[in-house]
Amino acid sequence: MYKLLKKITLLATTCFLATSFVGCNNSGIAKNETSNNSSKQYHVSGDNISLDTTVENVPNNVKLIEAKRKKIDTDKLKKLLFGNNSNNVKMIEKGYYRDNLNNSLYIRKYGGFFYTSQNYDYYESSIYTDIRDDSYNLDKFSLTENLKFMTRKNAIKWVKKQLQDININLGEVEYNCYAIKYEQLKKYEKHYDVDGTINSKIQKRNWSEKDDCYYISIRQKVNGIVEYHEFEGEFQNYEDSKASVVAIVSKRGFEYIEITSAFDFGNVNKTVSIKNPQDILDNISTQYSNIEGEEKYSIMSFKLCYYTNIKENDKVTPIYECYMLEKNKNGISRLQLFFDASTGEALEL
Repeated sequence: MYKLLKKITLLATTCFLATSFVGCNNSGIAKNETSNNSSKQYHVSGDNISLDTTVENVPNNVKLIEAKRKKIDTDKLKKLLFGNNSNNVKMIEKGYYRDNLNNSLYIRKYGGFFYTSQNYDYYESSIYTDIRDDSYNLDKFSLTENLKFMTRKNAIKWVKKQLQDININLGEVEYNCYAIKYEQLKKYEKHYDVDGTINSKIQKRNWSEKDDCYYISIRQKVNGIVEYHEFEGEFQNYEDSKASVVAIVSKRGFEYIEITSAFDFGNVNKTVSIKNPQDILDNISTQYSNIEGEEKYSIMSFKLCYYTNIKENDKVTPIYECYMLEKNKNGISRLQLFFDASTGEALEL
């Protein structure tokens, strides 16, 4: 229902927002390409709070870094995404392009973009990534299986190579890659009318193996630490559907790709000491275990990360990010807590 309400709300806003991809996911552990961190069991205390994720060991000190936002070459991007049909692309309005096959590209304010293919509506209506949604199904798809048209490993390489061709080199990353077969897409497909009723008349008629796809989320990392940033009022990267790069890839190529912002990072000649994760978790336990009521809190993600503040000249700060679900009689809501990784001070981001 959350996805439906979000889609109805978006229809009343600008065309840019009307086709943005919404939702979240917290299933699966991200695959690290270069991380050497080992996982350690930490804990929280209290009957109404649980730690439902693995917290990685962190170093005693981390290097401070600087970020430089990448610039998008629009001509190269259009050639990459529209391919041989680039001559049939028209600019509908500033930053919004569409071809005669109904493939669309939106250029975003902070060095990002998102693209949807003519098939995207079918994928969006079959893949439900919001854990609060009754139709949530991302946890039904395999994080280990390889599809016939391409292996998972090669799918990640392919995405990175396409971005390199437009001068976006992601460098070190972590990722999740879900294998989704067409039979599953057909099973979960649901299209809604504006009044909230399911419209079976607009379902895809002929699902086939060529519709098999990978749902991919990629996060940039620096010094083995994931990078997070805010975009349009939302803190990016804490969910798979909010990662730095999110893509749906089929045998045809990109069915969908979204990048909020991509950065080049470099170390500066400074280090800072880091609080132990258990110190932060103890503070969270104290705060939430004493709450009276029926609320239950599940910590789904707890990470040391670099926070890039796009509103302050891309200044980068090491922080701890804690993502929780609050469950009560009215449903499920998201909570995010942020702490300065050096001082342990709670932050308002």
